[in-house]
Amino acid sequence: MSTEPVTRDRLSALKRASRPKQHTDQELRRIMSTKLPNAKKGDLRDIRYFVEGVREYSEFIVPEVFGAFLGHLEASKVPPIETSFSLGADDHFRDPVIERAFQSLLGLANSAPFQALFERRAEIGELLVARWPDVLSWMWYFFIACFERNLADRSFKKNMLRVLCTTFAVGCHRDNCTKAIADVPGSIRLATLLCMLDTKSSFMSPDDTYLGAVTMTYFIQVKIEASVLDEMLEAVGGNAEFFVDTMIARLQHALDTPKIIDKAVAIYATFLILLDIFPDHPLAISLQTKNPTIILTKALHPLLDTLIQASSGRFDPDAAPRLRHSITTILSYFHRIMLENPDRIKRAMQTLQAGIMAILIDFAPIAFTFQPIDRDTLVQVLGQLTWLTTHLPVARQASAELEKLESSCSVQTRFNASTLDVRNAWVTFYDAILARRTILTQMQALNSTPMACDNCFRFDERANFKKCAGCGMAHYCSRECQRRAWKERGHKVECQVLKNKPAKSRRRATNQEKYFLARVAVNDAQHRKEQLKQMASIGMKYISVFVDYREFPPRCLVNYSKEEMDSYAKETNDIMEEVRSMLERCDSLVQQSTDFLKDTTLTPSGEVPSSNGLNHAYKAGATVAALVGGESADPVRIHLVDINGESGANSSGVPPVHVIVCLPPSSGARRPRNEHFVIDDFWEFLHIKFEDSNVELPEASKEEEKNKYVITTGSYSPDVQEMARLALLRESQRVIVEKGKAETVEKFQGVFATLIRDLGERRAKAVDMKAAISKFMSENNIP
Repeated sequence: MSTEPVTRDRLSALKRASRPKQHTDQELRRIMSTKLPNAKKGDLRDIRYFVEGVREYSEFIVPEVFGAFLGHLEASKVPPIETSFSLGADDHFRDPVIERAFQSLLGLANSAPFQALFERRAEIGELLVARWPDVLSWMWYFFIACFERNLADRSFKKNMLRVLCTTFAVGCHRDNCTKAIADVPGSIRLATLLCMLDTKSSFMSPDDTYLGAVTMTYFIQVKIEASVLDEMLEAVGGNAEFFVDTMIARLQHALDTPKIIDKAVAIYATFLILLDIFPDHPLAISLQTKNPTIILTKALHPLLDTLIQASSGRFDPDAAPRLRHSITTILSYFHRIMLENPDRIKRAMQTLQAGIMAILIDFAPIAFTFQPIDRDTLVQVLGQLTWLTTHLPVARQASAELEKLESSCSVQTRFNASTLDVRNAWVTFYDAILARRTILTQMQALNSTPMACDNCFRFDERANFKKCAGCGMAHYCSRECQRRAWKERGHKVECQVLKNKPAKSRRRATNQEKYFLARVAVNDAQHRKEQLKQMASIGMKYISVFVDYREFPPRCLVNYSKEEMDSYAKETNDIMEEVRSMLERCDSLVQQSTDFLKDTTLTPSGEVPSSNGLNHAYKAGATVAALVGGESADPVRIHLVDINGESGANSSGVPPVHVIVCLPPSSGARRPRNEHFVIDDFWEFLHIKFEDSNVELPEASKEEEKNKYVITTGSYSPDVQEMARLALLRESQRVIVEKGKAETVEKFQGVFATLIRDLGERRAKAVDMKAAISKFMSENNIP
């Protein structure tokens, strides 16, 4: 028989075990009519009864019980700390006023398990917000006594920390409540001090370290104002480095602690991500010196490892959803910074160097465990990385990372085992890297930096241009270009400025970047080569292809000159009319005339259509012109070189191809950035590799796509659910519109190809017949 003494905690546990799971209506009426009035009057036994009850019984989550707690937390009752804070041997306060206040705070904290119930009972939230200044006064009282005056032992401090942090969490159960509480002077400061407590871990356990950060994250997430960060920074004496270092250290500690990784990482990662919204704030500036992109990328590795273990049942059932949420949150952050951040090239390089590709390929086989809308985040990151490989340094890094990855695992096997959307995204990204790798090899074989003439913008592979003797930075392909640049392009003034600036390497790097982008765009446009050849075959001089890297996979469309199309159609009509007139003069060929006209009729009126109808159709379905916007004022003329260093000379007389590249806008810009290249030897350029991942979805996936943007049930506040519902509705509508637009544009690309082919065939037939009739008329002396 055990002789272990029966402690107060063990007695409480025994009492809880013997209580009923639910009260009958009669019992509840008796409790509310007898015990609740006594608790309001200050009977400590009945107060403690409800303090325990709100942790176990949903029947106690009513305004009357919370009103009883709040009645003992009036600010006017807060006594001076020096004369009142005194704990007895049983950890009860000798002053009954303080004991009632402490028990009432404990009651508020104990009700946390029923937070979802608060969200349905708005009157409780309104009551808490209305009385929050009183509650906050008592919270400050206990915080100062325990943590600043050090009037309590280690065990009581730990318990008090939990009570204060959980009381904040109960009060901030709805967005509108969080905003109201944050506006109460002292709330943000206290939450910050709770978070920054015990940085040396003298009394806090790993389970406690993240509790203080929860409320701070709520505040900044809901208010999204720099003033919130100002108060947090002021609370730690303006020491931004100490603040950031503490948060990073605790994030890393949480990553090494499986017990709390699913709960704590989401809090710390979210807070660090939110700092990026205020790039000029001292906290954000301090964070950037720590390379948060690398920190968060590395955090994904243990999150994924833990998720795999959690999916096998090693943790509690809620661990896996929380881990998936953390992973999605970090990936969403990567997508945003690689799209909007002015340092997106640097950030992309950091994620690659920190192993983002290994994470994304490990994600692929378990993608089915994520909700479809969460998988979209992974697809978006792959899409961003794909278009960023149009930049030379990113392409080099991605190629090197893929090579390392392929030496350790079968990349294709892994993404082929994934869901259709993730697999298609990976295929596009994978093919893009392979294509860029070939281009990089070809550029390396040139053994020089491609150089552009600073007047006519023609590229020279061998960098044989002559440089300006004044600044030594501008280069020209001829004396004529040098003279024109000096007079017409303002190099006379620029030359004086450049003399004192070390811009030579930057200019050469820009040339190399532009040349690389041209090669990438030409490569991705190769699958439109046949359609472009059809345009060349009918004699069109302006042959243009548009590559849009804002789309994923990249969208490639054939453009055309409306004036040139109208002129060609008119000339074809004129030839046909001339043939018709000649046939009328040849009575013996009347029947042939009828047959020929039947063959050459494209419209009910018997005329060859102009491009107006096609142009109108383009406008109805997101036209090429609308996508391109304004072209660059000065197109860059480029000669490509194959892997052996031999230029593909344009000896066939076929006109050059204009390649218009559309990239996402730079930071602060609204319109996309366009680059315009003229490729003389587009026709001889060897196609490397390009696959369009717009494959037809199987029926099961179509059903999944239809239900993709649906809110799943969860313990979110009504405010959050409504915001999520509206956001998902907008996303659903946007996706539908984008898909419809893409289908319409592709449809009219086909219409355009058919029109070009038919026009060419009918014109060729008309020209042949005209020649035959002319010969016949000449031989038979027909005037």
